[in-house]
Amino acid sequence: MTTRRTTLRTLAGLGALGALGAFATTPAAANTPNSTPPATGSGTAGDPYVITTVQELQWMENELSAHYLLDNDIDASDTVNWNGGEGFIPIGDSSTSFTGSFDGQGNTISGLTINRPTEDSVGLFGFALEASIRNVTLTGLTVTGRDGVGGLVGANQKGTVSDCSSSGQVTGDDFVGGLVGGNRGPVSESYASGTVTGNDNVGGLIGIHSELVSESYASGTVTGNDNVGGLAGWSIDGGVLRSYASGPVSGNSSVGGLIGWIAFGGVQRSYASGPVSGNSSVGGLVGENIGGNVGESYWDTEMTGQTTSADGGTGLTTAQMTGAAAATNMTGFAFGPTWVLTDSYPRLLWSLEALALTLAEDTILVDEDTQATVSLSFVDTTTETGTTVSTYVSSDTAVATIADDGVVSGNAQGEATLTASLGGLSDTATITVEEEDVFPDPIVLPDGTEVTPEDTDGDGLYEDLDGDGDVDGQDVSRLTRLENAYRRGKIELTDAQVAALDFNGDGQFTKADIDAYTAMYDL
Repeated sequence: MTTRRTTLRTLAGLGALGALGAFATTPAAANTPNSTPPATGSGTAGDPYVITTVQELQWMENELSAHYLLDNDIDASDTVNWNGGEGFIPIGDSSTSFTGSFDGQGNTISGLTINRPTEDSVGLFGFALEASIRNVTLTGLTVTGRDGVGGLVGANQKGTVSDCSSSGQVTGDDFVGGLVGGNRGPVSESYASGTVTGNDNVGGLIGIHSELVSESYASGTVTGNDNVGGLAGWSIDGGVLRSYASGPVSGNSSVGGLIGWIAFGGVQRSYASGPVSGNSSVGGLVGENIGGNVGESYWDTEMTGQTTSADGGTGLTTAQMTGAAAATNMTGFAFGPTWVLTDSYPRLLWSLEALALTLAEDTILVDEDTQATVSLSFVDTTTETGTTVSTYVSSDTAVATIADDGVVSGNAQGEATLTASLGGLSDTATITVEEEDVFPDPIVLPDGTEVTPEDTDGDGLYEDLDGDGDVDGQDVSRLTRLENAYRRGKIELTDAQVAALDFNGDGQFTKADIDAYTAMYDL
């Protein structure tokens, strides 16, 4: 129910989010000892500055309205020693915001350190106003600030963030998120992992937001006090669409697996699956909900440890949310266009990078089985299996078939190509099926000699009479002794064994087969 306390919190939150620009940041010096200008570009949309080093990245503070391209991966680990231990200076602040564009072109910035616990608007970009930030990955970062702290952006005001990710440690007090701290712009196809720690309004991806977050996710550990969520701490008149959170969430009040507190916003076609703990207003999907619309969204009642969620959503068991069962039970999800099934929880289709099909054994006998495994690789370097949810085809079902659970069965001698498909990707593997050896046990001649013939070329005839891998004079000697013992009734052979020793094709095993053998192999 709506109380005076929650109403006041809503109004206060709306005021705080609307006044992101009021975060008190100390502007950095225009020129720092650790910055150098880019060698290429003029900063226009048609001729952007090309960033190639961490020093050039820091120089972006000098031209906040310019356009930039990141041309290669950057090792920013030396920033731990910059500026007396305070590290990298965030690009833009509340008084001089970053208003340009930054395209990472799929490159990675690793090891970034920002250590400014008394400053607000802290991140690679401190304060972005109507900016465009896209297609960049941050790994191994350590970012510490006060209010408005995010791995990528401390405060995003009316700007767009797309195809971005961050992993590492993000720490602050209020409005703290793994990717963006305070957000008033659309965020899409982005993710965050690692650990996020704060006091209020703490989220795995975003601390507080009032815009649309779509097709994004967070998998890190989130710890806070009030308004703590696996994806977003506080959603004020914002939307969350086709997104999820899978990491553990802990706090005091208004704690949710996906969102800690919703005020007049909405959640659609999303889910939460990580452990959730708190003292009051705790939910598997949403901790507290004031006027928000939650539909076609789900949480795992077993993994979250929560049987209820605030006003909306459906609680399911782990078995109902994983594997092929997810398609049956999570009916609001668009599997194919947006989501892809795995043997575990559903994942966003855009994050699937590769599929590999492997066989436990690539050679089996007729009437034997082996197991196929489909391995899925995602943009965040995690892997899942997709064995039970893939579509399979065999090029020759007379030779081998493959079932929905990936079990491959050998039907007849030969080779077949197996294809596994999922999420628009596919891979192949070749299975070889052989007839069972007609001599499973050695034949013991009267003198105690053991003869273990082998078919070395797969023609059904056992030309390697002594099993040493060669066809030579020793095999002629073994074949002669074998024929002699069989003709004299000293040993018995099955019909299949006789057929395998019938080198002249007359249906019998006689001396004539010795002559045919020596002629066939020029011995």
